[in-house]
Formats: sequence, structure tokens, C-alpha cells
Amino acid sequence: NKRGDTKLMQYFQDKFVEESGHDKWAEADIKRLKKQKKGVSVPTDADEAMSALLRGIEGWIQKDPYLYLPYIFFAEYLTVLYGPKMNRALIEKCGYLPHSMTVVENHAELDKEHVNEWEEVIAEIVDEERYRAAFLEVLQTSVTLHKAFFVSCAQRKLHAAS
Repeated sequence: NKRGDTKLMQYFQDKFVEESGHDKWAEADIKRLKKQKKGVSVPTDADEAMSALLRGIEGWIQKDPYLYLPYIFFAEYLTVLYGPKMNRALIEKCGYLPHSMTVVENHAELDKEHVNEWEEVIAEIVDEERYRAAFLEVLQTSVTLHKAFFVSCAQRKLHAAS
């Protein structure tokens, strides 16, 4: 807390506690998916587009921890908007069983509350005038990096199918 940003630090501490254990959902999903889709290989190498996204997030945090806030909002909003659609597509188009992706299902539900709170959270802990331009830049870059990841996933899927 070198900068004296107590509210931001408290927000991140609360967020860390709140998100703890959610990785277990993903681990259980992976086990379930491997059983469901026998014979289908699951890539174990890191996707370069995902690595680029992670480098972007790390860079924002290192530059200024406040820059992580718009990314969190974007990720939660994206999950609320498209998580249920993604799950339906996995079931209808890919033959996955319902509740195969509980990590997405659970976050899509839990993040509704977070998305509804964002305006209040930002107003409470951020100097909006100071960060407006930087936050917009983070959001634009987040869209670009996520799009690159989704395209990469589609290309990997097409490559694996051929």
C-alpha cells in the first residue's frame, strides 16, 4: 500500500477471497469433459493468444493496479452476457452434456451481482476523470485480446478437425 490506496487494496483483498476456490469448478469440469469426450485430445500447450491476454493483464497491473478494474468489469460482463449462450452452444452444437462447464455457468450467475455493482464500485474507489481515458484504452485492448483468443480457439479446433 505504498500509494495509500486503501479502498483499492481492500477491494482486491475482498475479490481474492470471493474468487477463492473457483478454480476447483474448472478442474472438475476438465475431468468431466475428458470422460464425456473420450478420444478427443485436449490441448495442453499454452495458447499464444491467451498468453498475450495474460501478459496484457500483468502489464496493466504493473503499470497501475487501477487499470485492472476495467478488465475485471469487462470479463465479468462478458461472462454474464455470453456465458449462458456459450454453454447452450456447447450442448446443442458440440454434444456436451448439460452442466459440463460449471465454471462458466456459476460465474455467469454470480457475476450478475458484480456487474450491477460496478458503477458504485468505480465511483467509490476511482478518480473517474483521471482514469477515464486509460480505462477506455484497457477496455478496447481487452476486446481485441479476447477476440484474438476466440479466433485462435476456432482455428485450433479447425486444425484439429482436419
